[in-house]
Amino acid sequence: MTAVIGIGLVGYGGIGRMHALCYRMLPLVYPDLEIRVRLTGVVTASAASAERARRELGDVLTTTNLDELLTHPSITVIDCCAPTGDYARIAEAALAAGKALFCEKPLGATPEEAERIVDLAHARGLPGSMNFHLRFVPALQEAWRRIDNGLIGDVRSFHLRYYRSNLRRDRAIS
Repeated sequence: MTAVIGIGLVGYGGIGRMHALCYRMLPLVYPDLEIRVRLTGVVTASAASAERARRELGDVLTTTNLDELLTHPSITVIDCCAPTGDYARIAEAALAAGKALFCEKPLGATPEEAERIVDLAHARGLPGSMNFHLRFVPALQEAWRRIDNGLIGDVRSFHLRYYRSNLRRDRAIS
C-alpha cells in the first residue's frame, strides 16, 4: 500500500500556484515514488483567490480560513507560500496543530521569528524544511559555474536585490 502525504497549501499567489503545479507533476516526473503526495487543501487571503484555486485545482478543499486546513484530518504537511510577514503566525499555528511544515524562503520576516519557528518544531518533534526556489535558476547556476571554474576571478562580495511585495500584512490569511 502506498503511503499518502496530504498537503495543505497556504497561499495561492505566484509561488503557491507553482507549488500546486509541482505537487501535481510529482507522479509524472517520479513515477516510482514509494509515497504519494496529494494536494488536499488550499487556504487563500480572499474568496476570489479561493474560487480561482477551486476552478484550477478541482477536488481540493479551498477556503479563506486557516483553521479549516489545520484541522483537516488528511493534511499532514502545511506548505507555507503566504506573504513573508505572515509566516511566523502560520508556521506556529501549523506546528501547534501537529502538522509538519514546509516553508518557501525566508523562514520568517526576522531572524527572531525564524528562530521561534525552528525552536517550536524541535520542541514538538515535527519535521520542517525551507525551500530556496531560486537555487536552480539557470542564471544563478551559471554564475556559480563561472566562479567555481575561476572565470570571474576572486569574488570578494556579491549583492543581489530581489524585489517582492510579500512583506505586506494587509492581505493576511485568517
